[in-house]
Amino acid sequence: MASSVKTNAVGRPSEGGIEVRECGTFRARIHRDDKRISATFSSQEEAEQWRLDRRKDHASGNLPKHLRAKAITLSEGMQRLLSEIDPGRYHNDTENKIGHLEEIAPKLCSKALANITRDDVKDFIARRKAMGRKPATINRDLTIMRSVFNEAAADWGCEGLANPLARLTAGKDVGAR
Repeated sequence: MASSVKTNAVGRPSEGGIEVRECGTFRARIHRDDKRISATFSSQEEAEQWRLDRRKDHASGNLPKHLRAKAITLSEGMQRLLSEIDPGRYHNDTENKIGHLEEIAPKLCSKALANITRDDVKDFIARRKAMGRKPATINRDLTIMRSVFNEAAADWGCEGLANPLARLTAGKDVGAR
């Protein structure tokens, strides 16, 4: 029977662990965002080195493609957008708008990009409308979020990341102009 080296209360490795298997091999595994990554080795030292390397990869952002979008929250993406994109491409108030978005939608901003759904965005739009915000204001908020998803898919290694904001707007202001 296999024995686990490091487990939490429910028996799953918390920050990762090494399992000794019946055949004498060692299985190293880590858990990140409900994904289990594991590999089998002939020695415990090799397994431990692999586990530590995967944890370092996660900390540095050097993740497998399928996990990259789970490692970036919307808030982190907005901050990264500000730091990497030419300021001339955005309005002067973009930094203030991002700070405001983080204040009014902390739950949405703390979600990983891969976990944000179209329903999450529709809920955000409904809450903003209930706060009395005009569609144009909400659409500017959506533009910032949409840019994060576009940059993540194009330049941050999150290929295949679906953009839940695609073709989604808060409508048009009636009677504007």
